[in-house]
Amino acid sequence: MPGKKKVILVLDGESGQALRAVRCLRQERIFEIHVVSRISSAPIRLSRHVKSFNFIDKLESDEKYLSRITTLISDLEVDLVFPILERSVALLIAHRARFENLCSIAPIPDAKTFETATDKRLLGQFMFEHGIPAPGTTVLDGVHGNFDTIKSLSFPMLAKPGKGGFGRDIHRFDSLSELTSFLEDPKVTCADYAIQPFIVGADVECSVICKDGQILAHTIQHTIIESKRTFGPPTGIEFVEDPEVLEIVRQLMFLLRWQGVAHIDLRRDEFGRYNVLEINARYWGSLLGSLAAGVNFPLLSAQIALAQSPDKPTARKTRYGVGPLGFQKRRAQMRAGILLANTVFPHMIKDRFPMSPRRHPCFETLCDERYVDTSSLTQHCPSRGAARF
Repeated sequence: MPGKKKVILVLDGESGQALRAVRCLRQERIFEIHVVSRISSAPIRLSRHVKSFNFIDKLESDEKYLSRITTLISDLEVDLVFPILERSVALLIAHRARFENLCSIAPIPDAKTFETATDKRLLGQFMFEHGIPAPGTTVLDGVHGNFDTIKSLSFPMLAKPGKGGFGRDIHRFDSLSELTSFLEDPKVTCADYAIQPFIVGADVECSVICKDGQILAHTIQHTIIESKRTFGPPTGIEFVEDPEVLEIVRQLMFLLRWQGVAHIDLRRDEFGRYNVLEINARYWGSLLGSLAAGVNFPLLSAQIALAQSPDKPTARKTRYGVGPLGFQKRRAQMRAGILLANTVFPHMIKDRFPMSPRRHPCFETLCDERYVDTSSLTQHCPSRGAARF
C-alpha cells in the first residue's frame, strides 16, 4: 500500500510562478498540493493539480495573513510550506520560529543573506568586496544625493531600483544631463536606485538550488530570442553548460552561504567577460524550461525540506520557448528550432483549465509587492554617503 502523500501548502498562488512550480511538483505524484492566493480569481484555482484553493485578501495585514497560514497548516495537516515569491520568503524568514514547530519550510536563506542578495545596492558592494565580477555600482545618499560622484561616469548608464526585479522600472541614460534630470525629479528618491553601466552584450542566466552554500543542481541558459519589452525576460532560451558562469555563481553562492533556490542574472560583454547583475531569491519565469532540461527545482527543494535524499540531476542541452503561446512568438520560436514540446503547450494539454494569461491579468503578476486590479474579471469559479564600488 502506498504511503500517505506529503501535504504541501504553496504560497503566492496569484503568480504565474506558483502554477509553474505546482506543475513541477506534480511530476512526482507523491504530494497533495494546497494553494494560498491573494487574488481570488487567480487561474491556479482551476488547476487539476490543486487539492484546495485558499484566498486571503491582499489588503490583509501581514499578521492576519500569517495567522490564516497557521490555521491552514493545522486544518490541512500541512507537512511543508512552500514560498514562491520574495515577499513570502521574507515573511517566512522573519517569522521562521513561528512555523518551524508546525511543519517544514522549503529551504530559505537567513535574514542578512536575503537582504544582501535581493538589494542591488548591497549586492553590488558585497561583490566588489569579494572580487565577484560585476558592473561598478554607484549609490547616492539621501533624497537627491551628491551628484559629484556621477560626473565621472561613462555612458550609457542604467538606474535600477535597489529592490525589485523582472526588468521593471529600469531607466537607461545616454548622457549625464539625462541622468541628472531623472535624479532631480521630486518624485525620485536617489538612494532607492543603483546606478550601473549599461553592458553591451548578451543575457545569461543561472538557476541553482543550494544547501549551506553548495550548489546541488543548476541550469544555465543563454538568450536566443529577446523580449520585445525593454529589459524584459527572453522568449527563447537555450540551456547549455558554461563552466565559467558556473564557477562565478559557485563562488557567489558559497560566499553568501546560500540556502534554497536562486536565479542569477548575468551579462556577457562584447569581449566574452561575464558580470553578475542581480540575484532573484524566488522561482523564475523559465522554471518549466529548467524542467524540460532535466532539473526539477521545486521537487529538489521539497525533498531537501522533507529530509529526503534529493536527486542530483544534470541539465541537458536543449532549447525552450518561454511564456504564453502566441502566433508571432511561436513563429519566432520555430525559426530558432524550438519544438512545441519544449513550450508550455504539453502542460496546457494535461492541465487545461487554468485560462490563458491574456484572459487573466493577475496571471502576469510579476512584482512581489505589486498586485493588479482584478475587479473587471468575471468571478465564475467556486472554491477551486554616496558610495561607488
